[in-house]
Amino acid sequence: MLSFLYLKGHCRYCQQKIPVELFLFELIGGFAFEHIDFNQSRDLATTILLFSIFLVAISDYRQKEFDLILLTPAITITLLCHHFTAFNLFDWFILFFFSSILGWYVFKQKLGLGDLFIYLILAIYFDPTSANQILLIASVLLIITYIVENNPKDYSYPFIPFILLGLIIKQWLLD
Repeated sequence: MLSFLYLKGHCRYCQQKIPVELFLFELIGGFAFEHIDFNQSRDLATTILLFSIFLVAISDYRQKEFDLILLTPAITITLLCHHFTAFNLFDWFILFFFSSILGWYVFKQKLGLGDLFIYLILAIYFDPTSANQILLIASVLLIITYIVENNPKDYSYPFIPFILLGLIIKQWLLD
């Protein structure tokens, strides 16, 4: 990252311009994994989950779609480390309610199926309240991006990068 800044975004050898997105991915990745304690097994599982979501976010950002196979590590970690026994009745209600709403938007093709899968992964791995906080932060970031950028009204924004940013912000500010 320092060499990117020092060389003003150019390759040291061929002088080709390096896309700013690569610098931003490095920066976001640093923030995403900064609070991880690699001596804790729960944090190792969180690392795998974050890395999987990070790869999905990059793919969604670049192509506005991703292969579901990229979520396999996150789904596996979620199923192995779920907290269903810690869910109370309110957690189950929130999980069902928001999953139903997101499922309706997937059915209406206003939201991608991957967004619903990411929500379910976050809700099951952390808890539904945390997943809702992450979605709220992601939605606010997306609205700000929509206001700042001057894209056409029908422009389709990839949402998973905003979910990743929401997850990072929640880890930094709310935990």
